[in-house]
Amino acid sequence: MRVMIYLPCSNHPINVFRDYIDKLYNLWYMYAEIGIPIFVGDFNTNLRSNLSAREHILSGFLNDTNLVAIDMLESCQGARNTFVSYDNCQESFIDHICMPIEFEYCSVKCEIIDDECLNVSRHRPIICSLKFPLTPTDGTRTLDNDCSPKVNWSKVTAEDKQHYTSQLAERVAIEVFRLIPTDTHGIDRAYQTLVDSINVASSCLPVPKFKRHVKPYWNEELNKLHKIMERKRASWCMEGRPRNNDNNVYREYKDAKRLFRRAHRHYTELFMSKMDSEIDQAAEVDSKSFWKMVNLRRKNINSSAGAGIKFNGDVYRDQQALTEQWAIYFQDLYTPTENPEYDNQWRDSVNSYVSNVINTSVPDTNATVSATTIADLIKSCPKGKACGPDKITYEHLIIANEILSPLLANLFTGMLRLCYIPKTMKMGSIITLHKGGKNVEITRTILEQ
Repeated sequence: MRVMIYLPCSNHPINVFRDYIDKLYNLWYMYAEIGIPIFVGDFNTNLRSNLSAREHILSGFLNDTNLVAIDMLESCQGARNTFVSYDNCQESFIDHICMPIEFEYCSVKCEIIDDECLNVSRHRPIICSLKFPLTPTDGTRTLDNDCSPKVNWSKVTAEDKQHYTSQLAERVAIEVFRLIPTDTHGIDRAYQTLVDSINVASSCLPVPKFKRHVKPYWNEELNKLHKIMERKRASWCMEGRPRNNDNNVYREYKDAKRLFRRAHRHYTELFMSKMDSEIDQAAEVDSKSFWKMVNLRRKNINSSAGAGIKFNGDVYRDQQALTEQWAIYFQDLYTPTENPEYDNQWRDSVNSYVSNVINTSVPDTNATVSATTIADLIKSCPKGKACGPDKITYEHLIIANEILSPLLANLFTGMLRLCYIPKTMKMGSIITLHKGGKNVEITRTILEQ
C-alpha cells in the first residue's frame, strides 16, 4: 500500500515537522493492519548528514515502525544523492522509498537516475522494482489457517470448566464409548469421535487476545491521556469530522492527540534511557547481568534485513516455500539410507531381534486398562505443554478427568487387545526453533549433530 509523502522543509518550525511525523504514525498504524505500507516521496530530511533534530525525529519514526529506506541500501545503484540545487552547489539525500524491513528482499532493483537534460526538476527520480510473493488463494491450507484458536487457560474460571464438562458429557453419552472396541474400525471411530467432542466442547473456553505491541513503558498517565484522546475523537467523529481550525471540537481533538503523542514519546525515551543506564551500571558491576540485558535487547529485534533460510544453496523467505522446503528436508532426514561405514553386524543383530519380537508376540485378549489408572496418569500430567495435530492439551483432560478416564480406559483396552494404534494418533507436530548464531543454511548433517 503506497503512501505519498511530502514533509515540510527546514524553513518551517520543528513543531510543524513533528506534527507531520505524528500523522505518519497514524497512517502507518492504519495501513499496517490491512497490508504492507510503503512510504514514498520527499521527506525533506537528509538521513546521511549529521543527526539534527529533524533527522533524529525521522530516524525515530523509521525505527519505531521498522521501516528501511531502500534507496539508502548498498544494493541501490546510480547517483548518491537525490536532490541537487540549480547552481549545482548543494546536494542532499532527502527523497526516499521506505518499506518494512522484513520485506526488504522484495526489492529486485533500485536505482537513482542521474541528472540529464530532460529532467527539469531539482529532484532526481528513484526507480524501484518490487516483487512480492503471492498469497495462495486457491484454497491451499497453510500453517496459520490450519491452527484452531488456543485456549487461554489462565483465564478459565470455575463456570467455564463446568460449562465445558457439561457440554463434553452430553457429546460423549453415546453408544460408541460404552463398550470396548472389538475391531480396528471401532478404535478409529472411537478415537476420532472423542477428539471431535473435546474440540467442540472447548469452544466455550476463553481464547487469548492477540497483542500486537507490548509496551513496557505504558503507565497510568498514558492510559489517561489515551482515553481522553479517544473521547475527543469520538466527539469529533459525531460532529462529522470537520477539519477547519475554527472548529472547537476539531481543535480539542488535535490538542489531546498532540499531548498524548508528546507523553508517549517522553516515556518511550525515558524507558530506553533507563535500560541504557542499567546496562552501563551492569557493565561496571556485574558482567553476567550486563550480557543478560544486552542479549535481551538483541532478542527484542524481531526482524532483520533480508531474513531467510537457505536450503541447498537457495534462499527462501515466504511461508509457503519455507513449509515446502522443511517438508522435503524432514522427508529426506527420515528416509533410510545406506552408510558404508555403518556396523553391518550390529544392524543385522538388531533387525533379527526386532523381527523375532514381532513374530513371537501374541495379543493378550484379556488385557485390561482400568479407569483408575488413567485417572491417576491424567492427574500427573504437566500443564502448559504444547498440543499436537488433534489440538488437545493436558488441560482438556485434567478438567474433565472424571468423564474422560473411563472412555480412555475402554479405548486403550481395545488398542492393547488388538495391537492396533490409530494412524492419526501417531501423527505429531514438528516445530523448528532457531537456537541463535549467524548460520542460516540448513543441511542434513547440521541437524543430525
